[in-house]
Amino acid sequence: MFGAAQEQSDTAGEPVSRQRPAIAPELRLRLARGLRIVTLIGMAFLILGTVVSLVQVGDLPRATVPPSDLPERLLAFDAQAIVSLGLLTILFAPVYGLISLAYGCLRQRDRLYAAAAGLVLTILVLSVVIALATRGA
Repeated sequence: MFGAAQEQSDTAGEPVSRQRPAIAPELRLRLARGLRIVTLIGMAFLILGTVVSLVQVGDLPRATVPPSDLPERLLAFDAQAIVSLGLLTILFAPVYGLISLAYGCLRQRDRLYAAAAGLVLTILVLSVVIALATRGA
């Protein structure tokens, strides 16, 4: 169990308590701050896209823009593209969090937490790849 005391006995049979250190508080704060910023940026794009759509069309955006068309349509200040960028930014937040966690744990030489974050990131990326590959099938 992580972060919990584990009872073991020494050679004399006396219980010895070993506790695995939790993630450092400064790393937790940095992660929380980064995730908050990414989420707020995504929300700002969503709000901006909604306002632009209401002003330009008089209605809410009803579709998303494919990532391949996003740069061109963002330059044209297209409301659907702005909303799509906001959604992509919010969807990117967990990936950012896992990369930051793995990097921070590696810097602290905590290979176990870094490996766990890497494994979850790998599962997340593979699930997206599989979903995109089977979408057309």
